[in-house]
Amino acid sequence: MMATLSAHSALAQAGISATDKARTDQLWPQLMNDIGPYRQSLESWAVEYDSTKWYTQNRVMPTTAEEFVKLIADLAAIEKIITSEKYVGILGYWGRDDDIIQFPQHWLPICQARVTTSQTVLKRELSRILRPQVMHLESMTASVRDYEGWGLDENGLAIVMGKREPARRTAMAKVSGLFKAVQLDPGSAKVEAFEKACDELVKMAHTMATKTKPAATYTMSSVSAGVKSRWASGAWKDRQILKINTETSGWKVTTNAVGTPLYRTVAVVVQFKLPNYTYLIEYSTQIKETYQGGGKYKYVTSVIAPDYRIVKPK
Repeated sequence: MMATLSAHSALAQAGISATDKARTDQLWPQLMNDIGPYRQSLESWAVEYDSTKWYTQNRVMPTTAEEFVKLIADLAAIEKIITSEKYVGILGYWGRDDDIIQFPQHWLPICQARVTTSQTVLKRELSRILRPQVMHLESMTASVRDYEGWGLDENGLAIVMGKREPARRTAMAKVSGLFKAVQLDPGSAKVEAFEKACDELVKMAHTMATKTKPAATYTMSSVSAGVKSRWASGAWKDRQILKINTETSGWKVTTNAVGTPLYRTVAVVVQFKLPNYTYLIEYSTQIKETYQGGGKYKYVTSVIAPDYRIVKPK
């Protein structure tokens, strides 16, 4: 008799009638089976929805667009299940009081907030997801520091010149699928770690711009003429060339085993200026020409990536 009273008392305190308990007891195994494929997503986002109330050891943190899409779809599926005529109004009343699975009456708001919760998580996790892009900026900063200002690529140069948006777009393109998955505009978020790495790169480039030493001191007229011709006809018409120097006084010729030339190379540094930018810019690359026979060579695009640095005018 006492046991029966205690059971009724516990149910009464939980606000659950004997009828509701009987219905839940009957439907519970079916409900657990129906939500089984989506259960981990519910547990993960329950914590994100209210970290002060829910706890789980089976938390999953998505890092790909496909994972975000699946998680959102899982919660939509649970919403459909829990609002169906079969389960509507079902109550939970046992187990740990911080175990979301034991309380289906609390699932609906979590499922309905799936998109906004996903957006919050993505914004928070961007620094971790974009770590490779941040590391690339950090690597450039280290190169600029250790090699007399050299180490900037095209994006790095743009950042140093105060034109950060192209680099930001390039980085965010890596996660455009993630933004689409959570219905968020990529332009609406800034990654603090990325912006900080950009700031440090700019600061280091400006510091080293006052400590530069001549990178090339020779002049080869044939090389200079070719560089000027290619720049004038290309996308760099606004880059006003100030000087073109080479690191050696002549070509380095590579031959085959019997001594026949294959190609020749020379390292070149082009110093130029751009409108509305105070610092001078130096561009380091390799000029390569393949042997055509009869003592003639032909220019080919080098596979060596170009390098930039900024130089403070004397």
